Formats: sequence, C-alpha cells, structure tokens
Amino acid sequence: MQTNKRDHMAELETTTGDLYSNCFERLNEEDKHWFAHGRLLAQQLGISENTVRQKKCLDGGCANGTMTYQFLAGGAREVVGVDLSPIPKPRVFDEFGNTVRFVKGSLIDLPFEDNSFDLVASTGVLQHTANPEKALSELIRVLKPGNTLYLGVYGKHGLFSWALSLVRIFTVKIPLIPQRTIDALISMLGLSPLVRYQILDYLYVPNLDRFTPDQLKKWFIQYGMKNPRRIYNVTPDEASEFRREGTVYTYDPRTLLNRILFGYGFINMHADKKGRVWVALLDLLIKGRLLAAKTRSAFSSKCG
Repeated sequence: MQTNKRDHMAELETTTGDLYSNCFERLNEEDKHWFAHGRLLAQQLGISENTVRQKKCLDGGCANGTMTYQFLAGGAREVVGVDLSPIPKPRVFDEFGNTVRFVKGSLIDLPFEDNSFDLVASTGVLQHTANPEKALSELIRVLKPGNTLYLGVYGKHGLFSWALSLVRIFTVKIPLIPQRTIDALISMLGLSPLVRYQILDYLYVPNLDRFTPDQLKKWFIQYGMKNPRRIYNVTPDEASEFRREGTVYTYDPRTLLNRILFGYGFINMHADKKGRVWVALLDLLIKGRLLAAKTRSAFSSKCG
C-alpha cells in the first residue's frame, strides 16, 4: 500500500514537472512577459528590496526563475530556487554568479537542513503538490525562527473554479480532450506563452487543490507560525498596468463581482515563524501530548 502511494506520488510529480517544463521553455523565449510576470508575483507577495536585502532566500517552486530574479535584483545575499524541473531563463542569471543556484527537488521533501533560510516564498505551487499540508510544513521547517514565510495559492469557491472543475473531468479524470487539441487551438488564436501556460495550468496539471484563508491559518499555527494574515498588495491602477504587460492574476478578489466569479481568488499570505523559545515549547507540548496518549493507552491495556 505504501509502495503504491509512493509510486503514485512519483508519477504525479513527473507528469507535473513535464507539463511545466514545456510551458516555461516557451515562456523563456520572451523577455517582456518573463520580467513582468516576475514583478507581479513579487509585488503580490509583498517582496521588495526591504524584505530581501542581504538575506538568504528560498524560492519554493521557482519554475523558470521569474521571482528568483526579483530576489536577486532586490539585493538578496544568496538565493536558491527549487523545483521539480527548474528551467531558469538562459543568460539572465549569469551576472549574479554564485549568488544564485537552482536545485531539483520536491516541496514535499525539501533537500535542505532545518532553519536554513532568512526568507521563504512560494507562489502558485502548493495547490499542485500531492500533499499541500506536508509541503507547507517543509517550507516552514527550512525557515529560520523569527522570519517570515510568503505564500500564494488558489482560493476556493466562485463560478470560475466550479466551471473549471467540470472541464477538468474531460481533461484529467476522463481525458477525452488531449492537450495537443488545446495547444492547436492556442496556436490558432495566437495566444502568448504566458496565456498558454495559464490555460494548461488550469486544464492539465494532475493535482489542483484550492484553499480558504482559515484553512491556511490553521496549518500555519499548527506548524509553529504566528500572525498569519492575508495581504492585498496590488492597487487597481497597478493591476491595469500589469494587464497591459500581458500578465495574469490581476483581479481584486475583494469586489462583489470577483467574489462571485472567483470566490476567495488568489490568496497571498504572510506568517512569521516563532522564535527558538516558542519552537522548543511547542515541541515539548507535542511530545508531552504524545507521551500522555501512550500512557493512557498502556493504562487502558493493563486495566483491560
């Protein structure tokens, strides 16, 4: 049973990695969308020079490095991008030398020691993992105590997600509409590589979960974080400018119309990792509960 689960997870990650490799290779062919997309992702998450300067940063699910580049441009001391299939845009990172490196790995089992990074960020990735809760716990594990995690994920509800779930029956669950058919349609319409990526992301990625802010807050607190909060960091004027540059995810999820269409929308959140004292106390509390549970179990067995 355990072997079958591991095999399924490995197959899911291979399929996901292959899909995005194809998408991001196309995206790397253009400059305008590549840089604009990175600026949007960073701004939505609240990433700026003030947040990254002289810090060691992790870009969890870095893809082709659009946000990784924003960390470096902001003055980060060191940046690591991790992805199932990292495909950094050629030549863009040459100027940064050893300040940046890209690592092949899964968010579910990050290849880094505990408390390795001053800043951890991941956007648009968690919902595609086989185990989002485990992936979040890994991002938290590698963040140093006293620092902030920046997270962006798909939110639940809305007419769009409901309609999309119906279409995915015929693209993922019962694959009657092959990807090559949609690709041919995209080419015929002359859509940009960024829009192509968005369409294939919605329709063909094997796993697509959605969350509520309360669910995410619960997980953050469960894994030793404090002060989880949702942020809105793109003004309507800035959103209009990003749309003119051909980016996506620029709607405001707080308006009534967008709440009807997109539910919680794209959720961007921050949470702070408790200091070492708090982490130690939390660890003792968990161990104490486990010990108490074992004691009760042993006592019950004796009495039985």
